[in-house]
Amino acid sequence: MVELLDIQFNQALQSLAIYDPACGTGGMLSVAKTHLLEQIADPQQRQAAEKFITLYGQELQPHNFAICQAEMLLKEDQSFIYLGNSLIPYQENRDDKGDQLSQVKIIDARGQYEKEPKSFGNKRNRMNDERRQWVKQAYQQHWHKAEDARIKLFKTSDFAYHKVSVVFWQTDQHDQPAFISEAYGKAFTSAAISKEQAYYDSDLLFTLKVSDGQQSQPLAFTLKASESFDSVYRNALKALLKEPLGQALAGLTSQAQAVAEKAFFKGLTVADVQYTHRHYVQDNEYIPYGEDIPAFLAREIAKPIIRWQDSPQLGYEILPNKYFYQYQAPKPTAELLAEFWALEQQAVSLLKSLAG
Repeated sequence: MVELLDIQFNQALQSLAIYDPACGTGGMLSVAKTHLLEQIADPQQRQAAEKFITLYGQELQPHNFAICQAEMLLKEDQSFIYLGNSLIPYQENRDDKGDQLSQVKIIDARGQYEKEPKSFGNKRNRMNDERRQWVKQAYQQHWHKAEDARIKLFKTSDFAYHKVSVVFWQTDQHDQPAFISEAYGKAFTSAAISKEQAYYDSDLLFTLKVSDGQQSQPLAFTLKASESFDSVYRNALKALLKEPLGQALAGLTSQAQAVAEKAFFKGLTVADVQYTHRHYVQDNEYIPYGEDIPAFLAREIAKPIIRWQDSPQLGYEILPNKYFYQYQAPKPTAELLAEFWALEQQAVSLLKSLAG
């Protein structure tokens, strides 16, 4: 890889910078410097040249960045290593670097190999000097226009995407609101239920078991988005526990009945609370940088959006297979059927020969 950089030593230079935008632990930078110094035969010139070589690197992973920093300190290299996104390079002193800093070149070198001598199968291959020279020239040239189909030029923003967390309502096969039943794991209180009403903005069906200490009974009631939970729930309890409640209030004055009723409901216990509500889906959408996010969500999801939130940091993804993919049409059905029947006839012939 260092040979592909084609770093040449020039005694007239007063400084030389080597930059690795994804330096990892710094191995490439160290080897590049060594490769450059090996071109100088005179020991004194080599020692002098080492003083004006500066290594620049950038690494996204903090662990690798720390190791690289330590490596440079141990070797006493003059270096500047930065922590950050490798596709957003450090901008110091980069005004006149040309097209190479504003573009990303991807070279399809998958075909640049030859088989190892005396090898079987397709796994043992090698890259000779001629193939390596092709990659070197492909890297050095074609920065203004890629005339070879195996060379592609991109802007750094072409690889960027927004990671958007989106929540939307699910629909059934008839494009009607879908509903789901599940256990209600939150506190069964008016404050908690009111939040559910505001969130779903539709009818909520509750089923639960109510016990007064003597027996446990099932209870079901529907709560509309605009209704008071306390009122609907209290009326449902009164209808379910009409007889034991009447016994608890019998013979009491109106004022005493209010106190006794409150104590009666407070003494109830509930269990196995289930609720049925509109079904929503929470997913992540990866949206190309530059796309209008609301328009993308409306087009690709095409369902009522509850909310969405973009990630604070752009993501980057490079997919070489995507850029160099060439569609190959499948064989026509008639040709496939002909091959199938030919294999069938061959199998029949083999069976007949075995039968004698």
